[in-house]
Amino acid sequence: MMQAAQASSAAAITGTLYNPQHGSTYYFEAQHSNAVWPECNYRFVSYTGTCDTLDLWQGAGANQEITLRAPTDNDVDVWKLETDCGLFIDYSKSCNNIDIGTGSKSADNSDIWRLLPSGNFAEWHFEAINRSECQDRFLTFNSDCNVHTLVLGDINRAFLMHPVKTVDNPVVHHIATSDNQGCADPFVWKDPDDIVGAPYKMICTGGDISLYSSGLIGRKDSFTYDGVMLGNPKPDWASNSNRWAPENIPLGNGKNLAIFSSPQLNGVHRLGAVMSVEGVGDRKWTTYSASTFALGIPNNDGGDIDAHFFKENGKIYILWKTDDNVVGMPYTRLWINEVSISLEDADFLQLIGEPVMILDSTALWWIDSWVNGGSLIEGPQLIKKDAYYYLFFAAGKYCQPSYAQGVARSMSIFGPYSKLGVPILSTGTVGVGSNGDKLIGPGHASFVQDQAGTWFSIFHASEGLNCNRHPYVEKLLWTDDNWPVIVTPTCSDGVVKFKQGSKNRSCKW
Repeated sequence: MMQAAQASSAAAITGTLYNPQHGSTYYFEAQHSNAVWPECNYRFVSYTGTCDTLDLWQGAGANQEITLRAPTDNDVDVWKLETDCGLFIDYSKSCNNIDIGTGSKSADNSDIWRLLPSGNFAEWHFEAINRSECQDRFLTFNSDCNVHTLVLGDINRAFLMHPVKTVDNPVVHHIATSDNQGCADPFVWKDPDDIVGAPYKMICTGGDISLYSSGLIGRKDSFTYDGVMLGNPKPDWASNSNRWAPENIPLGNGKNLAIFSSPQLNGVHRLGAVMSVEGVGDRKWTTYSASTFALGIPNNDGGDIDAHFFKENGKIYILWKTDDNVVGMPYTRLWINEVSISLEDADFLQLIGEPVMILDSTALWWIDSWVNGGSLIEGPQLIKKDAYYYLFFAAGKYCQPSYAQGVARSMSIFGPYSKLGVPILSTGTVGVGSNGDKLIGPGHASFVQDQAGTWFSIFHASEGLNCNRHPYVEKLLWTDDNWPVIVTPTCSDGVVKFKQGSKNRSCKW
């Protein structure tokens, strides 16, 4: 039964580093039942600076990095676990010894492990396969959070897999603009009124809001620059060019309503809207809301940013982030409110009911913030698929290696939402740009379907640590346990050979 689950899980996540990859480096996070971070914070498989002692530690860094090495070409599920010192995690073949260590030269020891999926996305068990006659053959830990020991036992405890890096054949990502133009916070939608064969439209943060179009959506397709969204004159609330995270909702018959945040006289960003009644084109959005929106959040001194429209069964909702980190709050919040849209109303939008806080940034260790010790989420996006609403969010400090894309899900649009324990996109899961530089800080994604109904993610990242953000497109798929994951093609060109932990393979990304 375990083997059947293994095959199913592997098939569901092919094309991501959440499927174990030779030469890739990971953190492994012990899963304590019902313990929410920072509870049971000693949860990362760890070793000392000399790599001679293993236990659970309270943070993830160099001494928690484990690289997977395939010892043979006969069984892709079998691995050696390499520490940063170059020593391998091993165990005794004797059923009387349940200790684990590193670098033993004894013939009685083995460093070969099997990774078995738990049935939950990105969650794995470690089996010491050369103890097949032993009851205690699984890497395990005590349910008591105060005990940090790692040993072999008969309970196959689960560990979440967090990709850190890969050096063997990294994926090459392609900038999604025809002239390699930058585009932060990319939002893509499909224009129902398109008549020129380029229905996919993309807009970006900043200035008069750059506008692009494409006839196709895919990882090697390009968007062509069409000009800018915003026409003149602009009202006072939109006069500052530091405009963030625009989105657009098509209303039919050439009408489009865009929303973005702009700093006010006090420097705080607030949300407002602008209408086009002449379709999608250069400077077609010319009718601005009379003012920014009063969204009804008490004591909201940080402002409102990153608005998102969601439409279902004739109802329209707006989601957004209160910019709590700007005023030093240790966490940030995402909100939702049903709205009505009226072109006759000076502000275009009317709130229906009260705003609902549907997610905050707590409870995941990998989410950090510009506020010391805090956590930050932003850029909400909502998709409904089958029974679930999927709430996507960007997390952490933009332009930094910690920036990532997360997701939570619920069977009700208003929640409660449960967060996936790993990011679906992170610096550790992506490869390099076409120039060979490492992609840094992928996130703030939007999502769109092609003609066949396949979902794609459009996200920004920098090629190197320079905050020069470009857009990239990759496919979005769902796992067998109904979580979304951003995937890349598998490296299928060339012959794979595993010899003593090395690998030779050619890839054409």
